[in-house]
Amino acid sequence: MPHFQLIDADLTCIDTDFDVIATGHLEGQSVLVVHTGSTARGDGLRDARMLEWGVVERCGKRLKFLLDFPFKSSASAASFVLGGRQPAGIDSWKDSSAQTLRQLHIANGLGWLVGESKG
Repeated sequence: MPHFQLIDADLTCIDTDFDVIATGHLEGQSVLVVHTGSTARGDGLRDARMLEWGVVERCGKRLKFLLDFPFKSSASAASFVLGGRQPAGIDSWKDSSAQTLRQLHIANGLGWLVGESKG
């Protein structure tokens, strides 16, 4: 079955204050898959479940992803990676040229998906 892919780019979410670096990619319109080896602060709510499932392991004060894990949205993924803050996931994930996911949507003519109307 063909896979519907809106944005085809490797993405990164970084918090230099806490030495957190996560990589991922979009699947379809909104699912963001965080890659194995990424680090996260966790969000306190899902930490125990993610540890129990073997998705992450404790690595000092951070969590390390042991396998690729799909989050329902870029915001949900960013919240877990950045420690429960409620960031705009669409602005927290960037490609290798530092364009945000929002900017990538707009550049690809998909601004309507992120609340940007045609100008």
